[in-house]
Amino acid sequence: MKELKNICLIIGCLLGTFWGMGQNTFQPKPLQEASKMGILYNKEWTINFSLNTQGFTFSFTKAKIKSLTKTTFTQYEVGEIHHAKEKKQNFKYIIPTTGQTSTAFKYGKINNLYTFRMYKGVRKYYAEKARTKGVSVGLTYMYGVALGILKPYYLKLSRPDGKPGDPILVDEKYSEDNKDVFLDITRIFGHSSIFKGIDQIKLVPGLTGKIGAHFSFGSSPVFIKSAEVGISSDFYFQEMPLMANQKNNALLFNLYLTFQIGKRS
Repeated sequence: MKELKNICLIIGCLLGTFWGMGQNTFQPKPLQEASKMGILYNKEWTINFSLNTQGFTFSFTKAKIKSLTKTTFTQYEVGEIHHAKEKKQNFKYIIPTTGQTSTAFKYGKINNLYTFRMYKGVRKYYAEKARTKGVSVGLTYMYGVALGILKPYYLKLSRPDGKPGDPILVDEKYSEDNKDVFLDITRIFGHSSIFKGIDQIKLVPGLTGKIGAHFSFGSSPVFIKSAEVGISSDFYFQEMPLMANQKNNALLFNLYLTFQIGKRS
């Protein structure tokens, strides 16, 4: 709950900053109006970076400008989803005989969850008054399919058959057979290589959706600078096992803050 409050505070501060920075605002003109001026913008693309309450994503959006107030788009997104209870820690232990130093790890984590999403969406602009202050305000909603990619999370565990002060370190993933050792924090030396377990990934399909407030800034009719804040959800067709001894869900919710840059043509 504390992390959620902090993220909401950051979102509010950032949006307040952007509001004050806004100059004259461009709204895509209707094709008839644009044609009279000799300028026609009916397409746009953006590159996006999102901070979420449980992770982060990168995405690419390709859009069609339908009218002054409506844009439709397709979005492709990749990212990582964390469990709300994940917490990184490091004992900074050094093995005297080798000089090897322990690494940070997340206690109880059993899988990494990466995601690929494909959306179809609509953006509608509403706030006419906001345009006089340099910001166009709209509503974005999108829906689509998601593909969850589960990869086992490996730890370097100290096995008892090593010599005192010179433990034998073994890369292991969580299982019912080794859970007592995997969850014994005194045996954890750190996380294994991120590539460990890449040959054991599991694909889980699902559905996804987002809805949020959209803020467009700047005076250029060609270059896009915008931000978006809202809520997203993913529903996977099975429970996603991210942590041991914690509640894992198939339905995942996130608050998100997205920054967008791009171009119209």
